[in-house]
Parts: sequence; structure tokens; C-alpha cells
Amino acid sequence: MDAKLILSPFLNNGDYEALGSAVVMGYKACDLFMASNTAMDNFIVGMEQRSRLISVFVDHALTKIDGFNYEIKPNAANNCRHVRLYKKQLAITAHFLGRGKSPRKLPNKAINRAQLSERNMSLFPDDSERPDISSELGYCWLLHSGFITPRETSLAIPTRDQSSVHALTSLPLIDVEYSAIEQVREEMTIELISRAEQAANEG
Repeated sequence: MDAKLILSPFLNNGDYEALGSAVVMGYKACDLFMASNTAMDNFIVGMEQRSRLISVFVDHALTKIDGFNYEIKPNAANNCRHVRLYKKQLAITAHFLGRGKSPRKLPNKAINRAQLSERNMSLFPDDSERPDISSELGYCWLLHSGFITPRETSLAIPTRDQSSVHALTSLPLIDVEYSAIEQVREEMTIELISRAEQAANEG
């Protein structure tokens, strides 16, 4: 099923383009960051961080979309923080599925995301696998995969138990201006340096 049919109360065509552009911006800003840091670009240990950093850069780019609100929440284990994006009463979380030709199909289950999944109320009280997003409240995943550039990106409406996808729609991978990519790269570089210094001072 095409997720656009269900998400129409919350998102318009411009929103889909903005989300797709943010994903492209995140990947390209991450690539700029890797290329401009010798330790990241020339040593195996640094190169291996790209997959982790892609999520960070995409999350940061998503917070720059006009017309959306966001909050940054810790996970249940309180060992990392994730961006929750909001448009009207729709909540969106982004998930990196892998860099190869056969990425994962679904993000890992998580306690906090289970709470968000409860927004997708069931069509039938005893059937948790068929959500019905009302015009007032909803939750979806922004799924992306790739390495230097995104291969695929989509919005997916998960079932309440996070075991499968009820509906999905691809996002357009729209290129963005170099200046916007550079701005995201610079902001993330400053943030990463700041966090490294904070960790060093605490240690």
C-alpha cells in the first residue's frame, strides 16, 4: 500500500521533497566530513565510522527542514539520543538500514519506538498488525540506505509491534546546493569536536 494515501493529512508533496533532500544533504555532508579529516579518510578505524556517522548527519539535516519541529530524546538504555521529527501530529524517526546492496528491511525494535508505534491505532482491537493512522495522530519511519550517497530512502508506516511495514512510499532523492551541504558539515564538525572535548574533560 502507498503510504501517501495514509499520510496525506500530515504531509504534502513539498514535505516529501524536503525529507528526501535532507537525506541527500546528510550523506553528502558526511562524505565531506570524512574527506576533510585525515584520520577518518585514510585509516581503517576512521573509515569504519562512516556508517555510524551517516545517521548523525542525516538526523542533523532533518532538523533543518522548515515547517517541521523536532526534539532529541535519549533511548531507553540512556546511552544515545535520537531525533524525533514532527509535522502536525505525525512523528517521524530516521533509521539507517545499511550500506550494501542488500540492506536490512526494518530497523531494530526499540522500547521508545514501541511507544511511538502506539500512535498507529489498530483497525481491530485484537489485531496489532494492521494500524490505522487517523487524521489526528500518526508515526512513521524514514528509512535510508547507502554509503557515499543514499541508494534508497522511504517513509514506512510500521505495525504497532514493529514487526513489519503496513504501507511505504519512496522519497525523491533531490540534489542540494553545495553551500547547504557545507553548512551542515561545518555545524556537525563543531558539534563533534565539542563533544570530544567534553568527554575528555569528564574523563
